[in-house]
Amino acid sequence: MGHIHGRGVIIGTVDLGGHAGFVWAAYAVAVTVLIGLLCLSLRERSVRRRQLSELEAATGGRRRRRSGGTRS
Repeated sequence: MGHIHGRGVIIGTVDLGGHAGFVWAAYAVAVTVLIGLLCLSLRERSVRRRQLSELEAATGGRRRRRSGGTRS
C-alpha cells in the first residue's frame, strides 16, 4: 500500500505496480457494461409498458384472469 500525497484516497492508497493499466481498464469495461445493461433494461421496460397500455386500451382495460391457480 502506498501513502496519500494529496492524490485521493483510492488512487493514493492502492499500489498496483505494473498492473495499474490492466486494473483500471477492467474497471472501465465493467462500468461500461453495467451502464449498457441498465440502458437496455430501461428501454425494454418502456417498450413493454407501451405495449401493455396498447393492449389494455384495445381490450377495454380488462385483464384476463388466470384459471386454475394462484399467482406465483
